[in-house]
Amino acid sequence: MSHNTALGSPPHVTAISPSSIIAAGATTITITGGHLSPSCQLDIPAALGTVTGPGVYTATSSTVGELAFPITALAPPGSPATRVCTLSNGGMGSTGAAVSVLHQEWDPNLIGSLVVWLDASDTSTIAETGGLVNSWTDKSSNAHVFTQSYTANKPTLVASGGSLSAQHVRWGTGGGFHKLSAPSVGFTGNDGGYEASHMLAVLSWDTGGTDYAVLMRSPVPPYVTAAILHDTYGVAGYEGGWTNTDGALVAKNTKVLISLSVSSAGMTARINGAQDGLVDSTTTPVTSGTNTLELGAQDAGKWTNLEIGELIHCDQPLSAGDLSTLESYLNQKWSIW
Repeated sequence: MSHNTALGSPPHVTAISPSSIIAAGATTITITGGHLSPSCQLDIPAALGTVTGPGVYTATSSTVGELAFPITALAPPGSPATRVCTLSNGGMGSTGAAVSVLHQEWDPNLIGSLVVWLDASDTSTIAETGGLVNSWTDKSSNAHVFTQSYTANKPTLVASGGSLSAQHVRWGTGGGFHKLSAPSVGFTGNDGGYEASHMLAVLSWDTGGTDYAVLMRSPVPPYVTAAILHDTYGVAGYEGGWTNTDGALVAKNTKVLISLSVSSAGMTARINGAQDGLVDSTTTPVTSGTNTLELGAQDAGKWTNLEIGELIHCDQPLSAGDLSTLESYLNQKWSIW
């Protein structure tokens, strides 16, 4: 059987995900439990949004499965609100855990270790001339300003379309070498002598003249942070030397959410909310410090080819709870998976 409904048995709920709806737009509410089937119905309050389709059932064992309902969420209210939903099948209400979610405003500034937050959907943070980006201001409390004074090296603000299907900043248009940089970006995170950090980015990439694309880096020691996407190695980072995470390759010309954390335990890469690669050992410890941070870079005459929608960088690896919330926030906002 494709599901485990027992005649006359109400659906039994053990978990609901996500626990919070933190942005307007298309998302999914997933119910985990027993006696679930596509005939189950999810009703949500009008203040939360609308259910846009039937539940899709996936069995995880002979008795337990997941039922995913697509919804269109409304913008969260000014104060957090618990939205009580109902799950039923043939008029029988669910048993077990409460079917409710927290509906609340949230943004990355609620994360204490936030260093940089760049958001291409917020036009007020981008200064451009004829579509060429002069500066992009970080929305964290640090308010770092990433700039480029040379016209030929300026990335492009794209109002819509591309692989992200939304406003983004584009590197590599016409095969050009484009870069934005901000001086004096401080990374104080330290874990057993190793620079500690966590970067997430909503992007699309292509090789564009080389076998990799530099997402971000610091150009001179101390190399406080760096991340690249590579044709052969997938997501790679820097900790005393370039290290790949031995994960899957990142699809090109496709909207993805990339995550790369660095600590004394090594580097962990995630793609679209799932762990993709892990380096269990590290190389030479790196002293944290203050340095120029570059987005995009040239190497041996080759250029970065990227669309960036949003980039967040913290100076500590995120807790499991913060990472889950941040991935959910970015997924809901950019409709990634």
